[in-house]
Amino acid sequence: MERRFRALDFNDVGFWQRVVIGLVIALYLFTRLFRITTSLEFFNDMGRDFGELERWSRTWKPPLLGPQTSALPINQSAFYFYVLMPAYVLSNGSAYSSFVTILLWWLGWACAGIWWSEKQSQRILLPTGKTVDFLPAKQWWMMFVTFFLATVHPQAILQNRFIWNPSFLLPLCLAALWGWYSLGKLWTRNSALFVGACCGAAISFSYSAGPTVLILLMLSALRWRWKSVWIWCGLVASGLLLNLPTLVFELRYGFRLTKSLLFDEKIHQNEAYFRAKVYALQSFLVVAPKLQIMIGVLCFLALILVVGLWLLRHQQQDFSQLKWFSALLILNIALTLAMPVGIEKHYIFGLLACFICWTALLPKIPGSLVMLCALFLWLNPANIQPRYSPAKRTIQDLESCARAICNKIHAPLFVSMESGLIGYHNAPEHRYFLRRAGCDVHDIETEAGNSQVHTMLVILDSSPAYTHGKSSFNELTLFGKSAQKEMLVCLPQLKAVVLERP
Repeated sequence: MERRFRALDFNDVGFWQRVVIGLVIALYLFTRLFRITTSLEFFNDMGRDFGELERWSRTWKPPLLGPQTSALPINQSAFYFYVLMPAYVLSNGSAYSSFVTILLWWLGWACAGIWWSEKQSQRILLPTGKTVDFLPAKQWWMMFVTFFLATVHPQAILQNRFIWNPSFLLPLCLAALWGWYSLGKLWTRNSALFVGACCGAAISFSYSAGPTVLILLMLSALRWRWKSVWIWCGLVASGLLLNLPTLVFELRYGFRLTKSLLFDEKIHQNEAYFRAKVYALQSFLVVAPKLQIMIGVLCFLALILVVGLWLLRHQQQDFSQLKWFSALLILNIALTLAMPVGIEKHYIFGLLACFICWTALLPKIPGSLVMLCALFLWLNPANIQPRYSPAKRTIQDLESCARAICNKIHAPLFVSMESGLIGYHNAPEHRYFLRRAGCDVHDIETEAGNSQVHTMLVILDSSPAYTHGKSSFNELTLFGKSAQKEMLVCLPQLKAVVLERP
């Protein structure tokens, strides 16, 4: 029967279902937009990405490689930059363009989830003669839990306010897992290809999705045997398409990345031992302030799982699904702890997606208890307040400082920094804003011997640590002997030391 628009009926179950989902989406927007112009710390990876977008817009040469990973000498897919580029161009290079992109990305996947759920809605005839459309209680609960937990997790909030490639990961992982759930109800080739495509896209954005994808593929082989090959087909097709620029780079430069991965020295992994990784998981995933609290939470979750399995013993289909998702979550945790790689805060999104789906599949009573426990930990003021604290320097501060410097210095220059925000000295954010302001900025890593460049700026970014002749780091070494000419003061926490070499 064709659906038609009708007047709002406040007794309509479907109406209230949509209101609740709308409120969750409004909560998502609030948690991401609140005080964004005054609290966003724009530095390091965001500067790197915007520098790449600026170079692309200036040279019209699209990048072949995406961001380099922090665990292996290999790069992610350049597709990440292709996703960022449209908003960057349309906004004329606004530093907030990636923020708009991530909001559209998450909301787009939310709309896809709503559409998928609406396909399962039911129409019933009321005694009054009216017809109403509503989601079955289980499907509505699953959608609500997914949207809500993905909205309020502290790392999800953080990674949606500081945009880089892992920021795009969680919706892809959730889409893959709910597609996997659909396969458990009704196997179709298109659904299997969709699951594989989401897995391939997730890995292309961040290799940290690897453990989740690997466990999902293993369990798929156990569940559906030979039919799971269609998931592999989707993954391979998606991976090849999204990593086509990387393949072009490898063919052009004699498989440089492959050789680097196989033969070069690997990046040293800090705190890759078991205890440190357990502590990292409780800090980033559970967000418990102390190890004892985390152990208590895990015991509570284990109890909830037992209760959930017991309550579902007469519901064969849901019982089977919960078993598989429980295995997925447990094996994912085990593999993450077993891998010889330290756990960073942006590594947890595959695990977080498994936890969200597992919670959504629990019966409502134990599922509600898990959610309350999660909210008690996640919405602790100690976790939320730092997200909205005033930035040490805002984007507006960086832009105005760059304009002031470029109005005074017209010679070609190199840029480095001493920072109180991060231990690196390459200053990608300052290079970006200085180029945007009109400075002739050169990269000292590749042009140290350029005889036309005699000036270096050392940006003191929330750090008074620079002392000429005593401070030492790689960029200063490459620049060589120099004399301090002057110091430009933009703000008390943002200054620039001007160096000149003979």
